[in-house]
Amino acid sequence: MKLRLLTLLGVTAMGGVAMPLHAEVIKIPVGQQTTDQTISKPVLGMSMDSVLADYGEPLQRFDAVGEPPISRWLYEQFTVYFEHDTVMHSVIKHTPKTELQGDITDSTGQ
Repeated sequence: MKLRLLTLLGVTAMGGVAMPLHAEVIKIPVGQQTTDQTISKPVLGMSMDSVLADYGEPLQRFDAVGEPPISRWLYEQFTVYFEHDTVMHSVIKHTPKTELQGDITDSTGQ
């Protein structure tokens, strides 16, 4: 498991003194990003037309940005990223487990 810790230096409004700022570290081990491994999602290389035919109209389409143009389509269970009109990646939405399921831990890992 690869973790990154982030420390930023912030400048206070009084005196311009740099103070360390800390961010919460969220750890989701590879292979545990979702509890439902059976969700079907578009695969690398599919065309936009194929995604529409197989998965229907997305809930939302986001315009392409950058060069090459990267766009994304939002579905209920996943997001699809396109380069031009070809799938470059699709990501299943993470659904956090509830405290009732006993898998929530505080920042100390307890």
